[in-house]
Formats: sequence, structure tokens, C-alpha cells
Amino acid sequence: MSHDITEKDGIVLAGQRAWHGLGHILPDAFSTQEALQHARLQWTVEQEPLAIASTGAPVPDMVANIRSDTRQVLGIVGADYSVLQNEDLATFVNEVARGAENVRLETAGSLREGREVFMLARMESFDAAPGDEVVRYGLFSNSHDGSKRFRVLPTSVRVVCANTLGMALRARDGIAIKHSKGMLGQIEEARCALLEASKVGEDFAHLVGGLARHQMTQEDLRGFFAQVYQRANRLRIPANPKNESEARALRKATRVVGDWVANLDDERQLVGGIGGTAWAALNAVTQWADHERTVRVTEATGNGRTETDAQREARVLSNWVGSCADWKAVALREAAQLL
Repeated sequence: MSHDITEKDGIVLAGQRAWHGLGHILPDAFSTQEALQHARLQWTVEQEPLAIASTGAPVPDMVANIRSDTRQVLGIVGADYSVLQNEDLATFVNEVARGAENVRLETAGSLREGREVFMLARMESFDAAPGDEVVRYGLFSNSHDGSKRFRVLPTSVRVVCANTLGMALRARDGIAIKHSKGMLGQIEEARCALLEASKVGEDFAHLVGGLARHQMTQEDLRGFFAQVYQRANRLRIPANPKNESEARALRKATRVVGDWVANLDDERQLVGGIGGTAWAALNAVTQWADHERTVRVTEATGNGRTETDAQREARVLSNWVGSCADWKAVALREAAQLL
């Protein structure tokens, strides 16, 4: 169960259900107070001293973080560890992200029986073309077991479980705040980190706008796809195969590039008049990588997990940190070279 959502955890999501099928769905983005309610985060962390069971002797400089409603021991931490309560996390999000009235969340919840808690705030969005919205988020991730610092960072990943949380946390932007006295005083530093990321996001929005305006001929599109395929595979497509190995490589390249060309006719590549543009070409590749490419399932099924679960899980991982992510990164770099 790599999503790490247990029966003692709660997840709330806006609009659409996640791949794991779990969580409470609200029709639209929601407030931090709604997150506390619907994700069942209205519990606190209490700290209690430790003692050796056989002798009763106290363990100096260490305490146990205990979840108030379940009495679950979430972690053993140093006595100077400062707990960031879930209610305080909600307040922090409101104060960092544009004021309490305006903050709307995409997802929120806890993982691993409450050891990790996160809130994902919608920050900015822009339209690559009419009806084609690109959304950026601010992730606020906290742990109650001492394993991680409190993180505030920008991301384009919709965090819905442990897999996507781990993927988002690999980002180098944002800040990490130690669980110590005064941690709530770093609101301005967190705000600056997200604002700096917004500047980078503005550059990305400019790039996307340029791609959505860059018209390509059929010959241009096929040339772009061939270049992406060759760069991603670090090979040249053999035009005149001299042996079975080269013939097999040509057949595979022809099949994959053919899938990308076919995706240009998908309604998702026609929305807002982007048909025939570099943005449509890029999205034809990412659609294939995200939803159509064959992904190997290397993890055995078990514990009630079906083959479909394993395949879906493997695809999620590959999309964000595996070979599918590599395909998309190459496609974006090659698209940027067109402008």
C-alpha cells in the first residue's frame, strides 16, 4: 500500500478522485478549516516523557509524540522538538498564501497514521490557450515523527498520497524549517520562497504562451517527434535498416511516433485553437507518456493489490520520477528550442 493512507488517515480532494480511489471529494477547492474537518485532522500531538520499562528510569532529553485521538505513538524525538499542530499548519498556510479569505486548497490530509500531514494550496494559474489551464501549487508538508522538517515549496504535482508527496518533495525550491521554537516566525521567509518560485513560473508561462502560438507544418511536427524520440533514446532512427536489429528499432520508432501523430487529433490537443502548434505537439508526447506508454510492473502484487493497482502505481511513479518523466523532460527541452 505505497500510498500510505491507512484507516486512521483522512484525505480530502477538490473535484476529482485520485488514482488510489480513496479520500473525501469536495466539488471545488476548499478552505484550510474545511481541510481540517473533512481530512479528519482535528487532533493534536501531545508530548510525553519516556522511561525504561524494566526499571522506570526516565530517558533524558527524549519525548514521545502521541496522537491525541488514537494514542498512537507517532515518533520519538528530542525534548527540544517543537510540534507544529495541524491547526497551526492551517494558520501558517493562510498567512503565507495571500490571506485567509483567498487561500483555497486542492488536496490535504495525513499519511502513515498521522505521521505526515500536508496541505496543497492553489497559488497561480494561467491559460496556455482558452480553456487550457495550467495550475501551480504551494505545498506545505509537515511530519510528526521527527523524520522530516516542515517544508514549504512550489510544485506542479497534485499531491494525493505518499507517492506524489515524495515526488513533490524532491524539488529543490522552497524552504525547510526545523521543528524548533520560533518556527512559526518564518512566515515571511516561506512567503518569499513561494514568490521567488512564482517568478520562475512566469518564465514558464511565457514559454508555454510562445509554444501555443508557434504554428508547425506536418513536416515540422514529424521532424520534432523524430528528434524527441532520438534524444530520449540516445540513438538515431535507422532510415535504411541493414539488419534485423535496426529493422526492429525502425518499427518501434515508427509505432511510437505514429502514436504521437495520432494524439494530435485528440480533443485535448485541439482545445482553444492550439491544434498544429508546438504546445499541441508537446502535449501529444506527454499524453502518451502519462497515459498510453507501456510501463513495466517490477513490484509483485500481493496483500489484496490487483495487477491493475500495480500497473497504475508503476505508471504514476514512472510519470514523475522514472522513464516517462525523462521522455517529458526531453520533449520540453526540444520544444523550447523551437522558439
